[in-house]
Amino acid sequence: MDAFLPERLVVEVTTRCNLACPGCVKHTQGWGHGDGHLDPAVLQALRPLVEGCQTLILSGIGEPLLHPRLVDMVAWARQWNPRARIGFQSNAMLVTAELARELVEAGIDTVAVSLDAVEEGLLSVLRPGATVEGIARALAMLAEAARAQGRRLRLGAEVVLSVANLEHLPDILLWCGRHGVQFVLLSHRIPYAPEDADQTLFTFISQRALDFARVALGELLAQGLHVRRLDQAFYHPFPGPEERRIKQAVQKMLAAAREAGIEVPLGRVVRALSPEAEAQRQRLAAILAQAKARAEAQGIDLWIPPQAVQEPVSCPFEATSTLLVAQDGALSPCHFLWHDAEIYPEGQRVRVQRHVLGRLPEDDPVAVWRSSAVRQFRQQARGGFARCFDCNVLTCNFVDGMPDPFVADCYGMTVPCGICPWVGGGFMCLG
Repeated sequence: MDAFLPERLVVEVTTRCNLACPGCVKHTQGWGHGDGHLDPAVLQALRPLVEGCQTLILSGIGEPLLHPRLVDMVAWARQWNPRARIGFQSNAMLVTAELARELVEAGIDTVAVSLDAVEEGLLSVLRPGATVEGIARALAMLAEAARAQGRRLRLGAEVVLSVANLEHLPDILLWCGRHGVQFVLLSHRIPYAPEDADQTLFTFISQRALDFARVALGELLAQGLHVRRLDQAFYHPFPGPEERRIKQAVQKMLAAAREAGIEVPLGRVVRALSPEAEAQRQRLAAILAQAKARAEAQGIDLWIPPQAVQEPVSCPFEATSTLLVAQDGALSPCHFLWHDAEIYPEGQRVRVQRHVLGRLPEDDPVAVWRSSAVRQFRQQARGGFARCFDCNVLTCNFVDGMPDPFVADCYGMTVPCGICPWVGGGFMCLG
């Protein structure tokens, strides 16, 4: 493989979908793209990169099985690169025995199905139009097609964790083991709408800030201070004796944190460490442990996300060099900047503007990837950007994209990575 080309390619073959899942960015206010299929000429133009990549994923926001030439595209990619892992993610409702046979014959070797519940009533709420029976049937047809042709096909499931389905996770792992699923990717729900903020189980504060504050706040509690009033007292414009006492204790705590290289967003941490939030976090840890045990017992490879932002923050699209291709041929560096969208960390609105590096089939993808602009972007994405999730003013007008598009963060970095959910490690897609 050419070390100067991307290891992983993600190609969105369509933005059309046969379902209307409420948690999908496609059905939110911030979505600004039309429905359409990828022009096969775009994949043909991508051939120089396909020939050298390790992984090619043929899916994005839409349902890839809707594309009438998906089988052809798999066959082309397999011919160009016999060694690459070629796969896609699907809601599985359109799989037929004939299509399964054609896909396996063309050279697909990885398929992940969306599986947020194995109870029909809950699945119908989370993914209207999907059925547990239909997913089971699709997995069986894909597995049978691989057996009949003597080919290797890795079957997986992607589970979006939320308050709604957390208690069902151990049952999902048990179901996966019974239906031949070999790997499961767990991901937190990205809040693409204000109401999604209450459903996500991910804490948008670094784990080390939470751990430090948990100990420090415990010491303040031991002094008889009321933790729920900490931020109010600290910022009180006319502090009385009690407020001054609290302010001195908090100042001492924050100074100790900074000495340890930790920023503690006081008001947000107080809310994140409330008894209710701590109980939910403990319940999440317990259920993830149950899920891990069930996965190990059944030989399932399970990816478990962290509960809070991990540090040092790291871009997964840089860790494994990645290039994304949208349905309209636009080239982008990561999932976060793939489409125009809105996200709502802790209910705070952030307008995301897609970042286009080039466009196929007009541009040479090798030249785009090796251009100085892309090299500069990738260099900044490796670190040094603002740590927005440990900031007391989340979100600020440097990164919220309103009313003007993002230009630079408060550190002067021209990549919006500081507010990107993926850099904290809690989100995962097939790839």
